[in-house]
Amino acid sequence: MAKKRITKDMMLGEILELNENMAGVLMSSGMHCVTCMAAAMETLEEAAYVHGIDADLLEVRLNAFLDAMDPQEDDAEEAADETAAPADGTTAQ
Repeated sequence: MAKKRITKDMMLGEILELNENMAGVLMSSGMHCVTCMAAAMETLEEAAYVHGIDADLLEVRLNAFLDAMDPQEDDAEEAADETAAPADGTTAQ
């Protein structure tokens, strides 16, 4: 299954539901309002704009955090791809 990725059009509340520890990434980037009720209704891009933060860079940081939190998932997907039988029914050699 593909890992959920953070996009700039996601609501902050949705991002924090994926992993509440991403609040630390947001706060260390200068977005100290993540606990504000109104912030949950803003997109990442809107909140970044209000705080003068580069939304593209913040998106990259959040996705890097997710990748670092669960590197085993990527390894498991790669292993499954390597051992999967070819679509034509032949066996891999």
